[in-house]
Amino acid sequence: MDWIGLDYILLKLLYNPAIKSGMTKANSRKILRKHIQQLFKSGEIQQANRKVNQSGMYPLITGP
Repeated sequence: MDWIGLDYILLKLLYNPAIKSGMTKANSRKILRKHIQQLFKSGEIQQANRKVNQSGMYPLITGP
Protein backbone atom coordinates (compact mmCIF):
# COMPACT_ATOMS: atom_id res chain seq x y z
CA MET A 1 0.00 0.00 0.00
CA ASP A 2 1.26 3.44 -0.91
CA TRP A 3 1.34 6.31 1.60
CA ILE A 4 -1.73 7.92 0.05
CA GLY A 5 -3.70 4.72 0.59
CA LEU A 6 -2.46 4.56 4.17
CA ASP A 7 -3.65 8.14 4.76
CA TYR A 8 -7.08 7.18 3.47
CA ILE A 9 -7.32 4.17 5.79
CA LEU A 10 -6.10 6.17 8.80
CA LEU A 11 -8.69 8.89 8.13
CA LYS A 12 -11.44 6.27 7.89
CA LEU A 13 -10.36 4.90 11.26
CA LEU A 14 -10.05 8.35 12.83
CA TYR A 15 -13.53 9.40 11.72
CA ASN A 16 -15.20 6.14 12.70
CA PRO A 17 -18.43 7.27 14.43
CA ALA A 18 -18.02 4.56 17.08
CA ILE A 19 -14.85 6.25 18.39
CA LYS A 20 -15.74 8.86 20.98
CA SER A 21 -13.71 11.38 22.90
CA GLY A 22 -12.78 10.12 26.36
CA MET A 23 -12.93 6.41 25.48
CA THR A 24 -10.48 4.17 27.23
CA LYS A 25 -7.56 2.80 25.27
CA ALA A 26 -8.95 -0.73 25.61
CA ASN A 27 -12.40 0.23 24.28
CA SER A 28 -11.07 2.20 21.33
CA ARG A 29 -8.57 -0.55 20.49
CA LYS A 30 -11.37 -3.14 20.37
CA ILE A 31 -13.47 -0.99 18.04
CA LEU A 32 -10.52 -0.14 15.79
CA ARG A 33 -9.39 -3.76 15.50
CA LYS A 34 -12.89 -4.77 14.44
CA HIS A 35 -13.06 -1.93 11.90
CA ILE A 36 -9.62 -2.83 10.49
CA GLN A 37 -10.73 -6.45 10.09
CA GLN A 38 -13.85 -5.29 8.24
CA LEU A 39 -11.79 -3.05 5.96
CA PHE A 40 -9.42 -5.92 5.23
CA LYS A 41 -12.20 -8.44 4.54
CA SER A 42 -13.96 -6.01 2.21
CA GLY A 43 -10.73 -5.45 0.26
CA GLU A 44 -10.74 -1.74 1.04
CA ILE A 45 -7.24 -1.81 2.54
CA GLN A 46 -5.82 -3.63 -0.46
CA GLN A 47 -7.52 -1.22 -2.90
CA ALA A 48 -6.98 2.00 -0.92
CA ASN A 49 -4.23 3.45 -3.09
CA ARG A 50 -6.11 2.74 -6.32
CA LYS A 51 -9.31 4.30 -4.95
CA VAL A 52 -7.53 7.49 -3.91
CA ASN A 53 -5.69 7.76 -7.22
CA GLN A 54 -8.95 7.35 -9.17
CA SER A 55 -11.14 9.85 -7.36
CA GLY A 56 -8.97 11.81 -4.94
CA MET A 57 -9.12 11.79 -1.17
CA TYR A 58 -11.94 14.25 -0.43
CA PRO A 59 -14.87 12.38 -2.05
CA LEU A 60 -13.83 9.14 -0.37
CA ILE A 61 -13.81 10.49 3.17
CA THR A 62 -16.85 12.76 2.91
CA GLY A 63 -19.13 10.11 1.45
CA PRO A 64 -22.06 10.50 -0.93
